[in-house]
Amino acid sequence: MAGNCAAPSLFGWDFQVNAAIAILIDNIGDVDKVRLEGSKQDIEITLSNKEKIYAQAKSVERAGDYTNVKNHLTDALNSLNNTACDTKDAVKQVIYITNSENPMGNYNTISQFIGPYIRQPYSNLTDKAKEIIENSLRKAEKEVAIDRDKLYVYVLQFQNGVSEKDRYSNIKRIVDEFVETVLENRNGIGGKVLDVWQKELLLNGSVSNTCITLDKKQFSWI
Repeated sequence: MAGNCAAPSLFGWDFQVNAAIAILIDNIGDVDKVRLEGSKQDIEITLSNKEKIYAQAKSVERAGDYTNVKNHLTDALNSLNNTACDTKDAVKQVIYITNSENPMGNYNTISQFIGPYIRQPYSNLTDKAKEIIENSLRKAEKEVAIDRDKLYVYVLQFQNGVSEKDRYSNIKRIVDEFVETVLENRNGIGGKVLDVWQKELLLNGSVSNTCITLDKKQFSWI
């Protein structure tokens, strides 16, 4: 008898890897090390000044499926809030990143999240989106400790049920644009950089010892 289908879990893991790459590139000038599946969050980035970026990654398998997006938001914010309560680290950002263009689960908020890669600070959200976040935080296990000035909602288009080329088109564009800023002779190298980073982060996240991280030399060697 066939076992449970692992495709949704594998897709979620794939999204998490590529979400980490996008956030990594955003902060590439200041990054010291990165860890996937860290002791506190899905994605943990340590900057050269020792500040931390903590991110929760949640994906939907089918585009346009908004069934569980509010639950994803609530679960992610609860996890991020637990970290805010427990950590003694200096924190630069706490991020909820998803591939759903409707991360709030409300059609009136979608307009703020349309695009291949959207990064919205809490301060820039509509009143309705803020209300939804606050309602989710009221369900947190611990007293709310998230600093709203450091809270961001990211949307990275990354869809299942399409060709590999289409699934990775947005993250490849992000990598290509980064490569263009650092290399003059960049013929086709963006795809190779993406491939290397995906494999390195996948391997990093599969190591059970969360103290094992990728430092800047390891992911920027190319």
